[in-house]
Amino acid sequence: MAQGGRSGEAPKGLLKRYAATVCTDRAGRILLYRRTPSVAVYPDHYDVLIGGAVRTGEEYRAAALRELREELG
Repeated sequence: MAQGGRSGEAPKGLLKRYAATVCTDRAGRILLYRRTPSVAVYPDHYDVLIGGAVRTGEEYRAAALRELREELG
């Protein structure tokens, strides 16, 4: 099975897989968070998506839960 690295573009013919989550409360309000100044893409900007790359062999749901734990604790 061919695999690409974490940085840069996916090698030709391969896709990058991402899992993203939007968190809401019971009132339907959406969690808005501020990205850290050190992040490579859109530093110090506000975002609603919490997510990241899906690892090789990982299911989307598992990746989304892992990213929530990593990002929100």
